[in-house]
Amino acid sequence: MKTFTLDESIEVHVAEEFELSLPGKGAQGYEWEVADIAAGLAFLGHSPSQERLEDEGAEVRLGANFPEKLRFRADRPGTFTVRLVCRRPFGDADSIGAETCRVSVHPGP
Repeated sequence: MKTFTLDESIEVHVAEEFELSLPGKGAQGYEWEVADIAAGLAFLGHSPSQERLEDEGAEVRLGANFPEKLRFRADRPGTFTVRLVCRRPFGDADSIGAETCRVSVHPGP
């Protein structure tokens, strides 16, 4: 599965799954969520970044700042926009960050 960051051009093919790696907020209680997604993409959920680091033998410290990874699938060709916000999932509706990314989906490989 391909992993992209916000500063990369995201180009995938129909039916391809991909991850978007976002800066983590450690123990602050904030997490990234999809605020708006175009109909040509599907949000599949969060990837467990910390577990991957532990599997690779990295030292994991309490409160460490891990990249947060969101998984998506491209459902049809076109250029689509995803809007993301970083907020606490409990009570507080205020966000501390927002990002928009563009995804280009090409027909089959």
